[in-house]
Amino acid sequence: MKCQATTRTGEPCKAPPLHGDRFCFHHSPERAKERADARRRGGLSLHYGNAGKGEGPEASIREVGDVLRLLETAARDVLSRKPSVQRARALVYLSGAALKALETADLEERIRALEHRMSMRESA
Repeated sequence: MKCQATTRTGEPCKAPPLHGDRFCFHHSPERAKERADARRRGGLSLHYGNAGKGEGPEASIREVGDVLRLLETAARDVLSRKPSVQRARALVYLSGAALKALETADLEERIRALEHRMSMRESA
């Protein structure tokens, strides 16, 4: 026995019906709320992983190196997932943020060098 519903393409659904029902889980009118909850839970786990659960490594963002490590971790995560437009946009954003962090690190180093030279002149 097959589900009595038709698919979006107009063909008969080939899934087996639920016990005591004419429809499968995807087509049963009585299961609409369960389907919505399942989609929400599936979407949350797919897109956000453990977000909001307080799990995962702590992130210290106090120095430019910390920011770069965090961006590298985020980029690895994005690259490990199925390609999509949203992930490509995320990579572009992460790349821009990484460039800014690298520029900041370079400027910090240059300022430190200049301050060191100035202190050497003043002490001489």
